[in-house]
Amino acid sequence: MVNTLNDNKQHLIIYLVMASLIAVVLVQITRLSIEEDVAQILSAKSEKLTKLSKLYMSLEAMVEDLSQQNIVLTAPVSTTSLPFPIIQNTQAFVDELRFVDSAGSLPWVVDLDDQRLAIELKFDHRYNWFAVMAYSFLISGLLMVAVRRFLYSLPTQDVTSTDSMSVSVLNGAEEFIDLGLSHRDIDTLGIDLLALSSQQKRWFKWALSRSLDAQQALMVAKAEDSLHFDLDTKQILVRGIPIALPKTPFFYYYWYASRKHNGEGFYTNPAASKPDLSAGVELAKIMERNEGIARTVDELSHTGLRSKHLDLNRNKLKDALTKELGELAEDYLFVSERDHKVARYRYMLALDENSIHL
Repeated sequence: MVNTLNDNKQHLIIYLVMASLIAVVLVQITRLSIEEDVAQILSAKSEKLTKLSKLYMSLEAMVEDLSQQNIVLTAPVSTTSLPFPIIQNTQAFVDELRFVDSAGSLPWVVDLDDQRLAIELKFDHRYNWFAVMAYSFLISGLLMVAVRRFLYSLPTQDVTSTDSMSVSVLNGAEEFIDLGLSHRDIDTLGIDLLALSSQQKRWFKWALSRSLDAQQALMVAKAEDSLHFDLDTKQILVRGIPIALPKTPFFYYYWYASRKHNGEGFYTNPAASKPDLSAGVELAKIMERNEGIARTVDELSHTGLRSKHLDLNRNKLKDALTKELGELAEDYLFVSERDHKVARYRYMLALDENSIHL
């Protein structure tokens, strides 16, 4: 009820302001039109002034004599086809007479002999204020009706009080429009989209780049971090979205994930001259059961896990995940620290163990 009253008050104020502006415009246009008509009518009768000048000894004497008189010129008023005239009548007074070199912008200039006489007029208009206000209110009302009809003709959709916020604040959703989202998608998901954190927006954009629709991308953005391994296809699933990895780096990734999932934590790189045979056999069994490369399986089983191979495959994983995920890959890579006991680095997955699914 209060909102309705406020809206009506605003409409009334707008209506009155429009009517006032229209009244000013109507008066000014009519006044200028009539003054121009009067000047043209008088200019057409300049010959009378020429005849009058011959009664004086000189033009200067005529100008001096006329300047001392109060000359009133009553002219017909043109009101076009309006049923009620805006100006009822007009009187023109000769305000000043003087000789000039050129006509310039003066309304009435008469050539007398070899001189130009400029006649400046002063007007006294009698306005029909009833007609002025009537026309102003009428035109203002018609304009408001036309504007309202135009606005109502635009495509609209029902917006409830809970989701009207999504429409009103979507002025800040240009980043989603640039991603190819339709206005319908943005209006439908408006509140959820704008509630996303910066990190969630990155996930949303990434999911869209994987050819997901807006609703699916929003689910990915709002999901918790998760890492699944599909040993059959040699793919990982990040927040449910499959990502293919090179075969051998995939198994190294799976091995690190298994350690984190089982609570074993950091693994220190073995010494360059002493490969870790136990860890090598463990990784070889995983690869052998899942169609790993035979030569790599054989080397791990007999030689063990080498430090340089660990570094090489971690770097390959970093390149592959960064290529797929960009800056989002950070949480799915490795954290490292120096193992001061042996002066070598140790590594483990950054992802929480509860987010890893083998």
